[in-house]
Amino acid sequence: MFRTLIGATIAASAAGKVQWEASNNVAVGRRLGIEMTSSTANVTDPDCIVGGFDSENPTRIYVGGPCKDLNIEAKDGTITKVTPAATFRWIEMQTLHMEITGPDHAEPAPFAPTTVANGAAWDSGFYIATDHGGYAMVECGSAFHLNVPKEAGVGTAGLFASTTSYLARENFEFNQNEFCVDAVRRTDDGRYFKFKDDGSGATCKTKFLQCVAPCCADPGASECSCSNTCPTQQLQASPGMYKYSIMAASYNNHVNPLNVKDVFKGGAGGNGWEKLTEHFGKSPGIGKPKQLTGFMDVYQVLDFTNMNIDVLEVVAPDGTSKLWKDMVDCDLTYDYLKKNGYDCLAKEVGVKSMKVSTDGEWSAHYAFPTTQNVGVWSHTKNEEFTLTPSATRTVQISAVKPSGGTLAEWNWAKDVLEAARKKALLIRYRFDIAGIAAIGQGDNSEGRYMNYDPTVTGPSGANAPTPAPAGGAAGGAGSDGGSNSTGATGGAAAGAAELEGATEASGAMTYSLAAVALTLAAKMF
Repeated sequence: MFRTLIGATIAASAAGKVQWEASNNVAVGRRLGIEMTSSTANVTDPDCIVGGFDSENPTRIYVGGPCKDLNIEAKDGTITKVTPAATFRWIEMQTLHMEITGPDHAEPAPFAPTTVANGAAWDSGFYIATDHGGYAMVECGSAFHLNVPKEAGVGTAGLFASTTSYLARENFEFNQNEFCVDAVRRTDDGRYFKFKDDGSGATCKTKFLQCVAPCCADPGASECSCSNTCPTQQLQASPGMYKYSIMAASYNNHVNPLNVKDVFKGGAGGNGWEKLTEHFGKSPGIGKPKQLTGFMDVYQVLDFTNMNIDVLEVVAPDGTSKLWKDMVDCDLTYDYLKKNGYDCLAKEVGVKSMKVSTDGEWSAHYAFPTTQNVGVWSHTKNEEFTLTPSATRTVQISAVKPSGGTLAEWNWAKDVLEAARKKALLIRYRFDIAGIAAIGQGDNSEGRYMNYDPTVTGPSGANAPTPAPAGGAAGGAGSDGGSNSTGATGGAAAGAAELEGATEASGAMTYSLAAVALTLAAKMF
């Protein structure tokens, strides 16, 4: 069983810190530190969605409406002020934890974000905020290393996780997403007024093209094969969809981030993923090689305090539903878990969709696909990265109502009193990552990846990408808002994966929740 915990300390941010990316109205001109975007220039459209992020903590995402209630002031073609009216409502989302564990909630394996603060020789986190006309997105990503004693000899095993928010303004079709795998920091981008060491001011250098269309509708308890080919059936996105992608990839670092003199060595006797497989893997059958098994659990908080009402309805895969106000608090604080273990199974609610209501005219609808894709990436000298889809697996999604102590400890609230005023739900995405591994490093290497794509929409609730009509363009997200190598128009580029000690990350046609990003810090059990 291969297991791991990543905790996080997130700086709580007030609504006044929301950064808006002004690009819904091209005539407004250059942005001025204020980052806001809407899904359509028709602000009276009831399904128009406004997206925003906190530039000090870009993993915190804001989705709100109605668009007509967000006032924009401009001078000489430059936005000077963005002010939500009293009737504007919004929800906040942020990924707080990522951990690799077993099905019994046992102590996770000790992966930690690759940052200087965690003892690493470099900082790996970054974010990229871009606008492409047909879509806008914010990409966040970070690498992780095994935070184990130097004598353990597995210090080069790495994991990359990313989150990317993406807001559609045009119709487009897709079956693949582009994920950034090499981010370069830069200071010559006019969107950034000051280069910061926190990872902002980056641009994507290299991208992965990954299949996100399911290879079957229902993979059941195991998986269905993709036969190494992405389905030609297209998914269709439309204006007003706020999508998010989760992407994670395994790889070997060229050196141990905690000890740069510890250079990568391959094989079962080395210091990377192959050694982990040899020591912790099990054979799935007679004559079959060992493999690691387990789950990647991603925890995301959904805060709907600013919807001004406590009506959040969770619909389970079996069609039953439950209201947030009727759920029982779950204690996930460090001390409680250490003493009692995880005892919230009876308090969990299965999730397939959600509706968050408000006291006004705007509401948010969530659609959670029940499938994830897994695959293999490979790289040889002087060749492009090759991404091969392997299988579609079932995703287990559940939600709990976090206790006030949990929200305070995770810094979602400054204390328990403030937490008591919060209306928050904690969503756990459980991804089956059986077979996770990496072989080699650099020019001759390969590893595994997984991705996932939920969606948020406005009042109409048309919140799930649907199969496109026959004869549609081949999928894929174009990073320039036009056609890319797969022929899709108006898609989104995004990223995820650190393969050389630099960092990469992102989504692609999605508002990425999962995996961890820039500001996460480790909390070990």
